[in-house]
Amino acid sequence: MRRKAPTMMVRAIAVLAALTLAAACGSDDGDANDASDTAAPATEAPASEAPATEAPSSEAPASEAPATSGDAAATLDKNGDGEVVFGIATPGPRDDGAYYQALVDGVTTFSEDNGFAEPVVVDNIPPAEAATQLENLARQNVDVLMVGAGEISDPLNQLIPKYPDLLWYCNCGAGYQDETGQLI
Repeated sequence: MRRKAPTMMVRAIAVLAALTLAAACGSDDGDANDASDTAAPATEAPASEAPATEAPSSEAPASEAPATSGDAAATLDKNGDGEVVFGIATPGPRDDGAYYQALVDGVTTFSEDNGFAEPVVVDNIPPAEAATQLENLARQNVDVLMVGAGEISDPLNQLIPKYPDLLWYCNCGAGYQDETGQLI
């Protein structure tokens, strides 16, 4: 059975994802022929283009009072130590001027804006070392672990059950299969 994530946690992750996407899609003052300007074809429709047959959302109505950073801290402090720490793992350099940097910059800004600790960043992770690097990051008292690409996501099926108290985020494309094989 799947646990429903608290609304505040879902909102916080949505904000992080939006920050990351906005930063990654920002203007590029570099060379127009730069390979990083070539976007891969989209594989998912944006949330605003969801099919009309989708079930109504169980989210609280828009009239709900906005959450405060204290609410976010309480929701995101998964280990209960009074401090919110994000861990970020990327297969490329954190300062690549593209997606990985956008992820690091977005999470860093979000952390600063909410008075959270500086994120712990591990970059340039080769896929063969992903299990070790992700587990090492999970052991550093992080509350949220963000995996920057599917190429280092293979160990997630073993690590998520091993560290169930962490909030995991992966920009992995297809998602994560639970123990029944269901894509979540």
